[in-house]
Amino acid sequence: GGIRNYLADLDGNAAMDELNEKGSLTFDVGGVTVELTRDDLLIEMNQKEGYISQEDGGYTVVLDTNLTDELVAEGYARELVSKVQQWRKDLGLELTDRITLGIEVDPAVMNALNSFADMIRSTVLADEITAGAVDGAESKSVDLNGKQATAYLRKV
Repeated sequence: GGIRNYLADLDGNAAMDELNEKGSLTFDVGGVTVELTRDDLLIEMNQKEGYISQEDGGYTVVLDTNLTDELVAEGYARELVSKVQQWRKDLGLELTDRITLGIEVDPAVMNALNSFADMIRSTVLADEITAGAVDGAESKSVDLNGKQATAYLRKV
């Protein structure tokens, strides 16, 4: 029980450093010196929420998977581009056909799309991107990563 209690209160990072450096953990339990090697321990790596890690050959790589506002905005923009490109294909537009694009969506999403307007415009060959309906345009309901929008597309 004393060993279990000691290990439960142990700083895992410090213990791994000692284990890697010395090859064993040495501590005192009730006046008795205890020495544990890797073979004596079941070592599990816990991952902090928002991070993933992988260890191989003595190296550990940790990736931050938290989404920043910029990454979320880029996700909306890339999803819109994907939907518009598929729509262009479904409408039979030529690769070089220019379009006018309109978007009706939540203001926060529209702000995010505006920050990537140049990328969207150049990728989908839009001469103009407007907030709202476009006269004489086809309309379509689209899902932008869980946010509902209405897109308007008209060939120029």
